[in-house]
Amino acid sequence: MAPPRTGRPAPARLAALGAATAALPVTALTRAASPDDAVTRLAAALTEATTAPNLRTRARAAAHHLTTEDGPTTALNALTRLAP
Repeated sequence: MAPPRTGRPAPARLAALGAATAALPVTALTRAASPDDAVTRLAAALTEATTAPNLRTRARAAAHHLTTEDGPTTALNALTRLAP
């Protein structure tokens, strides 16, 4: 399910990096043909998210990149390049 917006990377970005599954919109569950269909969809999404080995590998790589990145300096350099 797609979480509310936070300071964390967007689910779509993590999915694009191969570090997460695509977000399962709440509407995919609330508008399902039946409760059983909703449960099946949610179970499939959870199974994929917790068992796909490539997700774990790519998530670790993304986490390493994020922990070693100097975000404030990168932002400051970008702003400096934009200054007249």
